[in-house]
Amino acid sequence: MIDTILPIPGVPDELLRVLNDRLRQVPGASAPAMKPDPPGVFFVSTKRPDANGTAVGTFGAETDTALLYQVQTVGNKQEWVLITVTPALTYGFAAASGSLTLPATTFSDVPGATYTIPTAGHWLFLAIADFAVAGAGDASAILSCGLNLAGSLQSTRAVFNGASGITATVSQIWVLSAAVGNVAKLQGSKQTGATGTSGLVSGATALFALRLAS
Repeated sequence: MIDTILPIPGVPDELLRVLNDRLRQVPGASAPAMKPDPPGVFFVSTKRPDANGTAVGTFGAETDTALLYQVQTVGNKQEWVLITVTPALTYGFAAASGSLTLPATTFSDVPGATYTIPTAGHWLFLAIADFAVAGAGDASAILSCGLNLAGSLQSTRAVFNGASGITATVSQIWVLSAAVGNVAKLQGSKQTGATGTSGLVSGATALFALRLAS
């Protein structure tokens, strides 16, 4: 007679707990001769859902957030057990490998602040932009740091303006759908007409990406 299902490699502890709870609810009488399996619980695959045959292994349907197991008693009672699991996080961090002197006409790439999407899904992107205002010609000019994803510069940006000599670290987030192989990168620019040498400084400027869901 089965008293307890012992740990099984690869089977979640929470699932074993549920199964043992079910097992304790099964009467302790021996099974009839036509049913050689003792009263208890075992896994079945969808290809062989009979209650009286030999246990045929495990069946699980994996999703982003849970594992779904089919569980069946020898008494021919079928149940589905949903085990919530924490999926492995997919993320990336790309620090600027060099500073960027901001151009006044177009957005230019921040050296090193680039990440290639490994898995399709909805992603959160976080830009950390370390601005340094330099030169009277950039005083009070708007300095910008944006996210370019798959060749498209997003309209929402991290911005700053101030007197020459002022520095500031500014952040901005985006939640976007991305495909495998899409390139995400930080780009910088400044207000048209500004003539100083303000820039995005390496050391603090970086791009962080985190996959939220499929």
